[in-house]
Amino acid sequence: MLEKIENLIKMVGQTYPKTDEEGNYIECFYPAYFLYDHLPRFKYEDLPTNLLEACEFINTKALESCQKISFEELEKGDLILFGNKNKLPHLAVFLGDMKIFHANSRNVFEITRLKNYSYFAIGGYRCHQ
Repeated sequence: MLEKIENLIKMVGQTYPKTDEEGNYIECFYPAYFLYDHLPRFKYEDLPTNLLEACEFINTKALESCQKISFEELEKGDLILFGNKNKLPHLAVFLGDMKIFHANSRNVFEITRLKNYSYFAIGGYRCHQ
């Protein structure tokens, strides 16, 4: 897992794809799919536009194989689900030291401080390979 995280970090500054070869939505989910290729994928049109419904969809469909954890339990490689009332959910990878790797709104991968997004944080997830 550490090698995968190191390879993920090398992608900082690169643009990310919106969909995969099959047309599945990946955008901000790309880092999660890169680390955990078993996570189920879904079409963008399957994602509800209402934030609460979209978060429930992600909890029950996309992250169903992951264990929900508290923020105090976060370890390197865990996922964090974010959301606010105006946007669809957002997913990031926890890197430790209160940093996250994610796909930003400028379509570029970046590392930033968790505190920049913590007020949007919905939950932490531990996935297994």
